[in-house]
Amino acid sequence: MPLAVHTETPEMRQARIDAARHRGLQHGVAARKADRSEFYAPGFRSGFCTPDLERSAAAAGEDPAELGPHLTLFDRTLLPLCGFFRTASRAVRRRLPLRADVHSPRPLKLVRALARLAWYMLRLLHTQARWERRAVCCRLQELAA
Repeated sequence: MPLAVHTETPEMRQARIDAARHRGLQHGVAARKADRSEFYAPGFRSGFCTPDLERSAAAAGEDPAELGPHLTLFDRTLLPLCGFFRTASRAVRRRLPLRADVHSPRPLKLVRALARLAWYMLRLLHTQARWERRAVCCRLQELAA
């Protein structure tokens, strides 16, 4: 009985290596995204350019649980207004380039984007005040020494 010889072509070997690299990359990305500590962004200063508000909350000195009520406040306040604009858009149908029907996700996305933008502005004001307070403390310590 002849022995079966397993032959692997260079293309098969390269595909196997690429799949292993991809799995390792996915594992690394998942581990990085799971990091929600204050060390998430080592170059963090004002928090204005961070892509993920929830992950950068610890670095900004915020409570990540505060973002949820902020988003729901904007949802309760502005989403009913989107219904008004939808009915008013029928009157000026030719002038509005963006049309949204009842099932469109556009109003929710718009409200969430506005809520996140407002959160960025609040974060910028809070971190600016914190940064200036630390700078004054540093200067006072230098004067005392």
